[in-house]
Amino acid sequence: MTDRLLLIVLPSNFRSSCILKVRLRMGILFKKFRSRIHRKSKNDLTVETQASGLASSSEQFIETLRFKDPQGHGFAAESANNYLDRMMGRDASIVGSNNAKNGADRLVDGRWLQTKTYSSASASVAACFENGFKYYSSDGRPMGIEVPSDQYSEAVKEMEGRISNGEVRGVTDPKAASELIVKGWFSYETIRKIATPGTVESLSYDAATGAVISSGIFTISFMIVFAREMWGGATVKDALRASYPAGLKPAGNALLVHIASQQIARTPLSTVVGTSLTDLVKILPNEVVSTIANIGRTSPIYGAAASSHVTKVLSAGAVTIVIANALHLGTDINKWKNKDITTSRVAKNTVKNFTSAGTALVAARVGLIFGPIGGILGGVTGGVLGSAFMKRLLNIAFPDKIETVSDKYSELYALANSEKRELLDGLTKGTRQTAPDGDLENLLIKTADEIIVRLMDRRFPIPCPSVELPGKR
Repeated sequence: MTDRLLLIVLPSNFRSSCILKVRLRMGILFKKFRSRIHRKSKNDLTVETQASGLASSSEQFIETLRFKDPQGHGFAAESANNYLDRMMGRDASIVGSNNAKNGADRLVDGRWLQTKTYSSASASVAACFENGFKYYSSDGRPMGIEVPSDQYSEAVKEMEGRISNGEVRGVTDPKAASELIVKGWFSYETIRKIATPGTVESLSYDAATGAVISSGIFTISFMIVFAREMWGGATVKDALRASYPAGLKPAGNALLVHIASQQIARTPLSTVVGTSLTDLVKILPNEVVSTIANIGRTSPIYGAAASSHVTKVLSAGAVTIVIANALHLGTDINKWKNKDITTSRVAKNTVKNFTSAGTALVAARVGLIFGPIGGILGGVTGGVLGSAFMKRLLNIAFPDKIETVSDKYSELYALANSEKRELLDGLTKGTRQTAPDGDLENLLIKTADEIIVRLMDRRFPIPCPSVELPGKR
């Protein structure tokens, strides 16, 4: 039988050495371990791909800011009904942001709608009249009036009476009221709760809108890792096994960031953030303000309207970036407590993550000009480039010798997690000594050698069973 021997021999200068003999054919060995080695060397794209969703969450944040206004439940009705219409496959969009007098709030499958959300059906219908019905499309036809679902029947009766009184120009048949009044998806009480922070309804709505964003992030993350695994020689099964968690982690984080940021948008805290950024916007040149304000807009805005919009954009970006990086900082602090990473690495990761999120947000906002996919791809690109640039810069400006030595020895001696913690802890304590002639690196290497000797002494030989492989005899 043709066999080949793989000998892994630990350095001979240690008191305890071990030889592991594995009888394997080289072809099987390469196929077995090549994808595992590749997965070990790949970067974690959680921060970069999650950052790509910040632009979408920021856009939603600006929309959610309106919910805390005195008539915020009306804006909540527009947004919630529009979301569900789109989920049902309808061509729906919010068009009332242009503040046109007596203009429509929404456009659904080519029909102009005015959304009215008052405490009673009579009040919702009465708001449509001022010396007669006041909402007409450009062709002279009356717009549809969207009311809460629990007010629909009563609103139809109210409109029938108005038509009978001749208050709706061009409509004489009272039965037309059932077509003129449009039943919304949600009741009045549900809409009020969607506009209120901390309610089950508002959390559910934010989770639903966030699911759309996180699903795009999952797809991008999944495909990046899947392609990289396949290019590295992995089988389809191994590539799928590595890709699913790589997609779920950033998608889950993005969903949490989205929900938290939208809840904050409903609270006075968002007003505090906006007020603190108003002075910053004032010192920016008008050209810069106008450029930022009109990114992705079909109808340009200028002056006070542009400044107000830019303030909202900056507020949204600040809130989402802080929340996103708080998640990563919490993870790093937990690793630091477990002695998996150094204090300087926590600081570096925090700076790198903020940079990645910032560049991703800017790139994604520019990418939104080309639609939602452009925003996601722009965010991923910006996040990866920003993260890579800042990581390299920090490593050059603030090299961490403890981490460098720890990583080198951990890889060289295939240390387990518990052994890595012991090595890192020993190196950290070792730096408290005074290095001769200020030579910290030699002190760290000497300390690492002593720790590795202790670790190798505790290792015991592992018997390897003989494996008979088919071949020539």
